[in-house]
Amino acid sequence: MSDIITLLLMIGVPFFLFLAVKKRVKQESSWRLYAGVAAGIFVLLIIIAKM
Repeated sequence: MSDIITLLLMIGVPFFLFLAVKKRVKQESSWRLYAGVAAGIFVLLIIIAKM
């Protein structure tokens, strides 16, 4: 069960990050954009480390 959740997170997090970045590139300031991407990568690293 946890493997399925992990797989969904690993696919879903980068996908939603991509959508968020695509929408906010023209609206948000660059530091918020980079902070969001960095946070997403950090979450992915934690998930991978727990596997």
